[in-house]
This record gives sequence, C-alpha cells and structure tokens, in this order.
Amino acid sequence: MKLLRFGVIAAVGLLACACVYSIAGPVAAATGIPPEAMAVASLAAAGAVSTAPHSEALAATEALGAKGAVAPRVSLDDINAAITDENYFTVGSAVEALGQPSNPSLDLLTVCVLTMRNGFVVIGKSAPASPENFDPDKGQTFAREDAIRQLWPLMGFSLRDRLSQN
Repeated sequence: MKLLRFGVIAAVGLLACACVYSIAGPVAAATGIPPEAMAVASLAAAGAVSTAPHSEALAATEALGAKGAVAPRVSLDDINAAITDENYFTVGSAVEALGQPSNPSLDLLTVCVLTMRNGFVVIGKSAPASPENFDPDKGQTFAREDAIRQLWPLMGFSLRDRLSQN
C-alpha cells in the first residue's frame, strides 16, 4: 500500500513535469524529474517493456569519443554493461494504471527508467512537439538516449575518481 501511495505521488510529479516542454534536436523533453525513484516499481507495473532501442546518435558519439583515445575512458559498451534493467512506459499508461485522471497529451510522454548494477536509477524522457509525430519506437529510443547521456558524465566522474586513487 505504501508503494502504491508513493507511486501516485511520483505519477503526479511526472504529470507536473510533463506540462513544460523544450525542443532539443528532434526530441521535446519534459523538464524536471521526480525524486521518488522508488516509484519505478509501480510505474513499471503500469505496462513497461524491456527492450533496448538502437540509437545511431549514441553510436556516433561513441565512435567520435573512441577515435584517437589512448587512455581509459567510459565507452557506450561500459554504460550498457552497467545497466541491469530497462523499463519504458508512457505517462498516460502509468497514470491510467494508478487510477488517476489523464489526458491525451500524457500518452505522448515516453519515459525510460534505467537501473544500474549498483541500484542507481536514471530517468530519461521524450515527447514530440506535434502529437502527429508521436512514434512509440522513436519515443523509447529518444528517452533511452536522454538517460544514457545523463549516465555518461556520472560514469566519467567515477572513472576519474578511480584513476586518481591509483
């Protein structure tokens, strides 16, 4: 019961965040992330899937970063190896599963929740500027890219910390 109540709080937080969009390349990302990471279990139960969408943009970033690198670095493979679980859902499906009122715009906000080996959770999000451009596969791809781009500097910090101790 406590987890469900926590999930409702997180869904309401996501709803508030979903109201403001900014365009970053082809992705309109909702601003803000709810702090209730424990709500991931409730949101995953709302119909999440676990497939890793392919991202040409991340592959291009990896290729550029690897070109000429001669010292330790965080690679896309390192990031993918550290991910233990991926969940995808639209905020609309999560709100519906929680029995809350919804609106069609919430069906356009795709969320990717990545759980790392150490239990750390990162949330990526994606929404199109025009509802007519919504594509679930693209939404998952762009939401995952958003989450991965948050992880890259965090894992870089961790690597730098380990290197400084040697």
